[in-house]
Amino acid sequence: MSSLPYIKIIKIGFAGLILVSLFFFIRATNFSETASTLTGVGFGFLWIVGITSLAYWLGTIGWQYCMGDDRRKVSIGQLFMIRTVCETVSIFNPASIIGGDLLKVFLLKPYIDQQETVINSVVISRIMMIITQVFLLLTAFVWLFFSDVNKTGIPIHYVLYLLVFAGAAALAFYGILRICSFKSSESHVIGKMNLLTAAVRNYYNSFIDFYRRKPKAFLGAFLFFSMHWVVGSMEFCIILYFLGYHISVMEGLIMDMGVIVIKSAGAFIPGQLGIEEVGNKMVLGLIGVGSASLWLSVSILRRARLLFWILTGGLFYLLIYKRRQFKLKSNGSFICEP
Repeated sequence: MSSLPYIKIIKIGFAGLILVSLFFFIRATNFSETASTLTGVGFGFLWIVGITSLAYWLGTIGWQYCMGDDRRKVSIGQLFMIRTVCETVSIFNPASIIGGDLLKVFLLKPYIDQQETVINSVVISRIMMIITQVFLLLTAFVWLFFSDVNKTGIPIHYVLYLLVFAGAAALAFYGILRICSFKSSESHVIGKMNLLTAAVRNYYNSFIDFYRRKPKAFLGAFLFFSMHWVVGSMEFCIILYFLGYHISVMEGLIMDMGVIVIKSAGAFIPGQLGIEEVGNKMVLGLIGVGSASLWLSVSILRRARLLFWILTGGLFYLLIYKRRQFKLKSNGSFICEP
């Protein structure tokens, strides 16, 4: 019981950091320019929200497949709300996706009794997202290189650089998995292993076990996470269409993946202030349409979409919190939240 005050202080501290990051994010938003751009697009903004909603929904289904036999214990609607809240928190939390994934574990407790199952589902889903992202990125680069590289306007050396980068990332990820799969019977080797390596190895074993024991669920997760990335990348296609430019789905996929890579490099910056805008500028220049006015309009529309999901995530959190309180009380669990 003595540890409860410290847990509460930590929660309040993280909540404070998130609120401060959110404050600076809103402060950096020019609402007059946002309103002007939204007026120019009109109801087309609903298409942007709709396509991102579909992408989030597909990602939620992919996560549900990672839960194995326990996926029926929580409805897809509840899981969608939890995922939306946690992905929003990961943007403003200094710990980035780690903070968001930890919140997923916390919010899923009332639905799935075994904490190990919850943690494994979160870790496996994150690994699946990385695998499908690298797979689609390599596929898009190969497609552009061998078919439309000269028609798209993307310089061939850019494609080669990005292809090498994606290949190196894939090899690095594979190398990490191979290292984690190393087993030794010598106790002194195990004794010197630090806790982080042990945890990573445990998650790797859980992922391999999921792949071997539930191949259908693995295939389903791979399929839906792949569709999540493809549909999400169509946001660029829709935004540029309303601004008078036409790009292919593959170009949109490369642009979206490029922004994600750049944002990952600046994940330590709470709120990702300025990072996504820099990413937008770089990927627009990649396809040869990097005018200042276009970059500004694209960045404003993507920020407006993010603001929409921040508000939606806040509403979802209130609904989840009330439902969680009721569920914990009905189960006779002790509630330590205020």
